[in-house]
Amino acid sequence: MKKTPIVHPFLFGLFPILFLYSYNISELPFTEILIPSAIVLGFAAVSMTLLWLILKKDFKKSGIITSCFLILFFSYGRVYDVIQGAAVGTFMVGRHRYLMILWALLFILGL
Repeated sequence: MKKTPIVHPFLFGLFPILFLYSYNISELPFTEILIPSAIVLGFAAVSMTLLWLILKKDFKKSGIITSCFLILFFSYGRVYDVIQGAAVGTFMVGRHRYLMILWALLFILGL
């Protein structure tokens, strides 16, 4: 039985970079995205490899954990921009400390 390669962590990592490039394609040369792409792909490869060793050689689990982290990492700024300064009554919910707690809980639930 042929195993399918785990590519979703790499795709989740590349998506924000390619999206921003496509939005600014007339202002940037393609070579500007090579270094950020290499960094993200390198991080995904290293984290998958380390998790693969920790999780007793299970690439599926290491891929899911890496994908979950990358999704939360790249979406943090956008979510913070939306809720920045938001309040429920007198309680300020739009702060980094509360969003970080929420993101940690989402990461743990994703695992």
